[in-house]
Amino acid sequence: MIVPLILAGGIGSRLKPISTSERPKPFHDFIGDGKTLFEATVIRAQQVSPVTPTVVVSKHHLNWVRASLEKLSITAHILLEPCGRNTAPAITCAALMARELYGEAPALLTLAADHHIGEIDYFARKICEAHTQEQNKKLTLFGVQPTYPETGYGYIQTDESNHVVAFHEKPDPSTAQCYLDSGDYLWNSGFFLFPISTLLHELQHHAPELMKVCIASYTARQSISMHIQMLANSFQDAANISIDHALLERSKNLTICRYQGIWSDLGTWKSLYHLWPKKSNGNAINNALNLEIIPCDKSFKLLKNGSFIADVQG
Repeated sequence: MIVPLILAGGIGSRLKPISTSERPKPFHDFIGDGKTLFEATVIRAQQVSPVTPTVVVSKHHLNWVRASLEKLSITAHILLEPCGRNTAPAITCAALMARELYGEAPALLTLAADHHIGEIDYFARKICEAHTQEQNKKLTLFGVQPTYPETGYGYIQTDESNHVVAFHEKPDPSTAQCYLDSGDYLWNSGFFLFPISTLLHELQHHAPELMKVCIASYTARQSISMHIQMLANSFQDAANISIDHALLERSKNLTICRYQGIWSDLGTWKSLYHLWPKKSNGNAINNALNLEIIPCDKSFKLLKNGSFIADVQG
């Protein structure tokens, strides 16, 4: 069994001024296909597994999640964060919920709600392949085969046996080119397949204080409705740390799945410029949001409804 987990936290700090703290990036149609990034992620998760997804989101953005789920006619288990604490606490609390609902046998498919993943059939096939091969119960990372020397992504270094050698932060241009040329480095996609039993065991071993805080917050959670739970305020005592730093960079119980499909974390206006269709003058357009991106020397100009609204960085 695969339990989809969708991480929809965040404060809207990227892709300003369209993404805001009131309506952050996951709840906009940045692809221009009639769906918000969150809605596309939910649909993608359902392509992989019929199990009711779990959504972790800030209490301030519950209405956006509700509206999207109602639009899609999909039910989800919603875990509300009283404050943002990055991916490690969110995933830990979600794993505790999944264990309570389904036991320790299933695997947790962890997806960011604000990424773009094309070729949904390929995505579903790779997830199912990884799940079939997870008899060793390792934590599976999906590493995207680089197609150019990207400086905005973290990289996973692998060996000839497809083992994880090391994690590397965002490189400078020359280092990124070396990574690309070597063939041993993959983009860290930020989506994972974690057997629940292995994940909780590894967290207890490598991040015991985080586990302690998350168990306390989850145990003292408040039930808002049948499918909505609010984590206790003690959640704020959890370290503000990513799952990469809290666990993956410490664990020896990892395996890598090489992913050759279309993927982007849509972290910059440059990434959207390359993704959106172009007018004859080279400007990129998103008709759903009535946005237009005009490339300049080292930045972009952003137009809405034909009027300039901001200079944005690539």
